[in-house]
Amino acid sequence: IEANHRGTGTLTILATGQIEAARGIEAEHTGDGALSITASGDVLGQGGTYGEGIYAKASGVGAAGATDIDGNSLEGVSLAITANNVTGGTDGIYADNNGSGSLSITANGAVTGGTDDGIYANSDSSEDLTITIAEGGSVSTSGTDTDDWAIEAIAPTGAVIVNNFGTVTGRVNLTNSNVFTNSGTWDLAGTTSDFNA
Repeated sequence: IEANHRGTGTLTILATGQIEAARGIEAEHTGDGALSITASGDVLGQGGTYGEGIYAKASGVGAAGATDIDGNSLEGVSLAITANNVTGGTDGIYADNNGSGSLSITANGAVTGGTDDGIYANSDSSEDLTITIAEGGSVSTSGTDTDDWAIEAIAPTGAVIVNNFGTVTGRVNLTNSNVFTNSGTWDLAGTTSDFNA
């Protein structure tokens, strides 16, 4: 799936079946409005350099009354991703928020990175960057380089919040003001994480 929105309003992607492509889902919203991705089926990115399972980039923010496919409010939201099983040849999920609203990622299934991160999230906004691993969900990477993380979240001016109710395997790298609440399982696998405190 590839979608690019340069206008006004919400860009919504709903994927219920299995997706296999160089990039499983590639979505960019460079206009005015929120970007919302919901993938309940399996998503597989098989490319080399550009092999993310989900690649999402947003520059706008959701207006009053904007909602996602399930009716959840997108007001003040720039980018929201809810996914089940996602596997990337590079990053499992790559999310880049250049808008002024919040960024949220929810992993309901297994999110797995290949040569890069399980989840990579960057936000230029002063609003929260929130990553939630649901019960039964997991995040990991097969990457072995020093810059490969299970979760890498960068928010120079906003808060980074990670809520783990499932399983995180490997290191995490969280910038700025951050909170990692582990109510599930976190297997560091003999590695060291960076909370940049």
